Amino acid sequence: MRPTTVLTATLAVALLATAAWGATTAPPPQTNLRPTIGILSQPTFGTLANWGKQYIAASYIKYVEGAGAQAVPIRYDLPAEEITELFRSVNGLLLPGGGVELGDNKYTQTLFQLLDLAVAANKAGDFFPVHGTCFGFQEIAMYVANDLNLLINTDSENLTLPLEFTHAAASSAMFGDAPAEIMDILAKQPVTMNNHHYSLSPAGFAASSNLTAFFNVLSTNVDRNGIEFISTMEAKDMPITATQWHPEKPLYEWDPVEVINHSSDAVKAMQFTAQAFVSNSRSNSHTFASQTAENKALIYNFNPVYTEQAVNSFDQCYFW
Repeated sequence: MRPTTVLTATLAVALLATAAWGATTAPPPQTNLRPTIGILSQPTFGTLANWGKQYIAASYIKYVEGAGAQAVPIRYDLPAEEITELFRSVNGLLLPGGGVELGDNKYTQTLFQLLDLAVAANKAGDFFPVHGTCFGFQEIAMYVANDLNLLINTDSENLTLPLEFTHAAASSAMFGDAPAEIMDILAKQPVTMNNHHYSLSPAGFAASSNLTAFFNVLSTNVDRNGIEFISTMEAKDMPITATQWHPEKPLYEWDPVEVINHSSDAVKAMQFTAQAFVSNSRSNSHTFASQTAENKALIYNFNPVYTEQAVNSFDQCYFW
């Protein structure tokens, strides 16, 4: 969906401090053996509304669970105090793909609140990883740029591509320690699944001083019409990463309409990304107030619904 032009006060205030983000947040030792990842829900759309008002695709749950973390749904309509409490309890945040009209609404307020909290935590030395996938990539970019009309139209839906790495990738936190085999797969094989109508162009990135100060671009790609877009980026001074492509789909989505690469090499490369994200979460020391509180927050309290016949993008979803 196309973002609206409505900006919230939260976004504007958060970006005033962008130029001051100078201190690198170094990862503490990975001592957390029970990491939990918060995953933000989105409003349902189309036929998904038959099951509830908000959802999380089960593939994102499986993505973090498969790398050794527990998943905690963060329902976007919770009161701000409960959002803050959940943030202080989980060890990382995953912003899924999907599509929501950003603007003066509760979803946008919750999204920006979580990003405000993550940025503030990292600036204070509280190492807190965030990853955005597809729409999550776009959300983070628009938040940092302070521009909800940042994106351009591209013909990049249902398109699987190899990554075109930039020089920054080799020394990045995201790919710097990747085995040569993984980098070779990502660079030479069509394993990254794109499913988006809007993209962040290199020109749009370069024109935003907020973006250039905050992010390093790690890869780009071109759509079916030869239009270039940024496909991977990471923050310079904190563990915030974003992929315009879907690392969860080769692992956990099976609709034959989508051109998802399920080869062993694709699976291996996507598992690497999950392991890297969850490994970062092991360096965060947030905890729930009690084991009982943690148990009540976990995704295990809810059951997924088989949704493949209703929507091509997701085989299973959780609803509220």
